[in-house]
This record gives sequence, C-alpha cells and structure tokens, in this order.
Amino acid sequence: MWKQRFDFPLFYFYHIPSESHPFEGQAFISAKKLAEVLKRYDYHHTDQPITLEDSNFKTSQARFFWPEGNEKYNPEENIVFKQTNQNGKPIGNLAVNTGSPFLFLSNSFFWYPQRSLGASVPGYTAFFLQHIPDWFYQDGTGNAMIRTLITNREALSNRKVVIMVGYPGSWNGTGFLKLPKYLQDNAKSISLEKTINLLDDELLSQGKECYVFTKEENGSISFVRDNSIQPTSDASGQFYAGISIPSLRDKSTCMIRLNFESSSYLTIDALSEDESLIDTYTLAPGSNICADLFVPISNSSLNISLRFTSRYTSKYIIKNIELWYY
Repeated sequence: MWKQRFDFPLFYFYHIPSESHPFEGQAFISAKKLAEVLKRYDYHHTDQPITLEDSNFKTSQARFFWPEGNEKYNPEENIVFKQTNQNGKPIGNLAVNTGSPFLFLSNSFFWYPQRSLGASVPGYTAFFLQHIPDWFYQDGTGNAMIRTLITNREALSNRKVVIMVGYPGSWNGTGFLKLPKYLQDNAKSISLEKTINLLDDELLSQGKECYVFTKEENGSISFVRDNSIQPTSDASGQFYAGISIPSLRDKSTCMIRLNFESSSYLTIDALSEDESLIDTYTLAPGSNICADLFVPISNSSLNISLRFTSRYTSKYIIKNIELWYY
C-alpha cells in the first residue's frame, strides 16, 4: 500500500485535522486489496462493465476543496476523484440484499469520497471485481451496527464473505461489535410490557432552550434543534426526558426501546439518578428505526433520565417508547 501512496493526491482530508475519515487513496487501495481476496470465491460478473470516471462532484463543504499550498491544485475548486459508473451512470448507494455472496458492513469509514457516486470502498471493490456487492450501511459509531443487524438477520443469508470495517473507537468495549445485552445474558425470552405513547411536556427538562417541540396528531412528538436560538449553556445541544421503570417479578433487566419515525445523528444515554451512565446508543439517519437501551432493575421502580444529544438541526420524530423485560 505504501508504494501506491503517491498515486493519489489525498489519502485523508489533510487540511482538516479533526476529519479522521479516509479519502480516495485509502478507499481505492483498500478496495483493491479486498478484491484480491474476494476473487478466490465464485461470483457472477455484471452484464455491463463497471468503469471509473472523474467525478464532477460540486459542494460547498470545505473539506471537499483542494488544500492550499500546492501549485498543481486550485484551492478554489472541488477535489476531483474517481467514481464508478455502469451504463454511463454512477452505481450509487448499494443495496442490502441483491443476492451477492459478498456483504459489506460499515459505517461512514467506507463511505468516502462519495457513497452516492459509487466512490467508496464497496464501490471501488465493485470495479475491481466487475461485480456489485451488497452493503449494509449504518451511520454513526457506538453499538448500533450489530444491534441493528440482529433485527435484519436475513441480510447474512447465503453469504460467502462478510467484510466489516472497524476503527480504533470500535474496539473499546462499546463499539459496534458489542452484542445486545439480552443476547449476552442468554435470555430465553423478552416481552413487551408497557408502551408510552408520547413524551409529555413535564417529562422534558433542562437544556431544551435550543429545541422546538411539536406534538403530532398521531401521538408522536417531533423535536428539532434551532441554531438561531442563542444557547445559554454548553449543554444546550442536549435535552432530557424522565422515565419511571416499574419493577416486574422475576425480571432483572428492562430494555427501553425508542421507536423513531425519522431521525438523523443522535446519541441517547440512559442515566441513573446520580447521573451515572447506564447504557448508550448512537442513532443513525433513517426512518422507522429504533434505539435500544438496557437498564438493570431490582424489586422497586426505577427513575432514570434519557439524555438526547444532537449536533445537527435535523428533525427527529419519536413515535413511542416501549418497555421490554427479561
């Protein structure tokens, strides 16, 4: 890989130190190495060839402009990278289950330079294989990957190879390889005992000055962070909801499931009364998705706080909250 380093102007977004995602060079060479392994297996080639073309991707995002300091590249222009095409069009966002023997599992570290143009590790792999693999994509970090996959187990059927991306934050004990607690605990069954149809106003507490809340006709509640409102504290990107968890005989754990009609990036923490962290979940953008938090319970009811943290102005809609026990 090091020998090929100089074939690409950008392996990373060098001009933005806080941006840790890899760029075209890293994605392209990673895909080439993966393809060398995947070619050991039987798979069908596409009827129409997959080609590489220069992108004409236009954006105002600073990270997609050439870094300053090199006479060859104009910092006033967007970075040009290779995209993968078929029949003159980008192969785009790959599907989850088309019958390919190869499945990618990843968050945004396989996404760059631009997933929608097939300019990604799976997209470049498709070029080298002349075969379009499947891609189970989950934005964000935290433990969402495996938890979400468990509810979509059919995505693993009839695979010869599954490729999962990880980065250092994924291996710290709370990353997306961590299984849901009810599987770790070998629970024989898990049952739904209570549904909270909406978050009442009295459940919402501190840090809400930057959020606009609306109750929907179907009983759900929507909230959006409004950056035009001047925050009054460093925690203005957060708000809290209080939940009382009843105890149940012979049950040791409650799974709090928050069902979202729509969401973007959102981290949800379950906190004890002394504000100790019990569990956390990072929600990815999407519709009709859920976040599961696991809380140990005893012989008496338990009051906890759910802390919602968002860095974006996207709209979130919570349909309801379910309490599952095992």
